[in-house]
Amino acid sequence: MRNRILCICLALAMVLTMFSAMAVAPASAATVKPNIMGDINGDGVMNTIDARQYLKQTLTGVSFTGMTATLADLNSDGQYGTQDVREMVKMSLQTNENKPTRAFWVPYMEVETMLKSGDVATAKAAIDACMQDCADRGTNVVYFHVRANSDAYYQSSLFNYNWRAKPLINAGFDPLSYAIQSAHAKGMELHAWVNPYRIGSSDTNAKLTATFYKGNKYYYIPSDASVQELVVGGVRELVENYDIDGIQFDDYFYPTGLMNETAAEDFEADDYAATGNGMSIGDWRRNAVNELLAACYKVCHSREGCVFGISPSYDFESNYGDMYADAAFWAKNPGYVDYLAPQLYIGFDHAYAPFDKAIERWQTLPRLQTVDMIAGLALYKTGLLEDTWAGTAGKVEWKNNNDIMSRQIALTKSLDWDGVAFYSHQSFEVGSDRDATVANADMAAACKDWLVFE
Repeated sequence: MRNRILCICLALAMVLTMFSAMAVAPASAATVKPNIMGDINGDGVMNTIDARQYLKQTLTGVSFTGMTATLADLNSDGQYGTQDVREMVKMSLQTNENKPTRAFWVPYMEVETMLKSGDVATAKAAIDACMQDCADRGTNVVYFHVRANSDAYYQSSLFNYNWRAKPLINAGFDPLSYAIQSAHAKGMELHAWVNPYRIGSSDTNAKLTATFYKGNKYYYIPSDASVQELVVGGVRELVENYDIDGIQFDDYFYPTGLMNETAAEDFEADDYAATGNGMSIGDWRRNAVNELLAACYKVCHSREGCVFGISPSYDFESNYGDMYADAAFWAKNPGYVDYLAPQLYIGFDHAYAPFDKAIERWQTLPRLQTVDMIAGLALYKTGLLEDTWAGTAGKVEWKNNNDIMSRQIALTKSLDWDGVAFYSHQSFEVGSDRDATVANADMAAACKDWLVFE
């Protein structure tokens, strides 16, 4: 995904250089005496922290006079305001090289660990430590789980609070708000990662009656109008209430392989009869998912700089036929996604889906120029003693090789993709199911190699 904040930073640096010594500091920062041009907060460096602060100040109104006002008026309408800021963003996206994404997923299991003490100071320290470690390893985007099972890790008027987050939120601490602040302070984007339909093994957190039960889990019914309204509303409150850089959905759409492929299930039969209009049940389900994504994309784009992405399974057939998630359609049609991050959690010796064959298939996918491709890589499999479903050779591949991640990054780079994302950050804690020596060597090389992913 294009690192838009870095682009904004570059654009602002150009404009501020034009201002030179004539620049008048914004009123809210009048007492700050930057010693480097563009150093809004006076810490001695010009970076994304200054860009964010400057952008926020300009959006609230900044007074410029004389020649400075002329230089600041990029669209020549006689005043300096938000339209000029938009011009800066547009110019930066058109004239500056886009930086590759280097992302970590931070899943709900890790988020809950950070919040489990119930103590605000401890939770802040844990979030800061996570973000600092991500930054130290070269990350520029964090995919942070904010709603996994219809439960919110943030102040929500639509969803129940997650049981780990609830005591902290009731004490006045918002984990998501603080995570965003911590990520931004370290120059990283934060995308709010949401599971739109999954409710979990219990329906305690269900906010509607439009649910169904498959594979020991509850889900919202994707075709139900009230469900679509709830999910879109959830995205809207995140976009409007938090300074997030994006929203991401992963591969939990319809439950994999559990739906009747030729006829409507009982829970959707009435909706299908009323709105099917001659479509096959598969096309009708895919259309329901597409409608939701289009609405969420529109909400994300209601705010400058906020993008919408999907992280689908690596398996085209499963995406299309089992989960009713048509990634090929999203990629080639406007108004659905800004990026795709397929979960390529497979090795080169996988018997059924070798990594090189899988990524090359995604490479041939027709897509809009505006849709980025991010390779999701299985950091959690490094040193894995047994990859159960990978076939004879693939089963022991991760145990016997400490360069799989490096090779996957190299191949991704050779295909001119837009970056890589590691699942997940908590994988640096190596459990008993992995060879620690192999895993640590593979992960260390990966974090070194992605720094030169250009």
